[in-house]
Amino acid sequence: MRLLDGFSAYLQTDGCASYSAVSIIQPGCWDHVRRYFKDAHNAQPKAKKRKNNKPSKAGKLLSLINKLYIIEREIKEWSVDEKYQQRQEKSIPMLNQLKTIWKKANINFLKIA
Repeated sequence: MRLLDGFSAYLQTDGCASYSAVSIIQPGCWDHVRRYFKDAHNAQPKAKKRKNNKPSKAGKLLSLINKLYIIEREIKEWSVDEKYQQRQEKSIPMLNQLKTIWKKANINFLKIA
């Protein structure tokens, strides 16, 4: 990891353990987070998925994560400044909702600041 000597910032990696020797902050991957909730949603009996027409917690979380994906697709070709503005306006409120749900459900496999 000499290549990263002196580097200190966010770095998206594959999660290889050797990166822990470097002073980086590894952001999570939405695809991996989404997969946990997709698996939980699929594991529920069908009756529970539709009980009172209310989505399960996993279903609610999947919906919010999917909305984030939609925003990212919509702004894909925009300038950096436009993307920043749109994320502040639309993504941050959804991320706060996700954080609240995770904390209430005591989901601690995620590092939530």
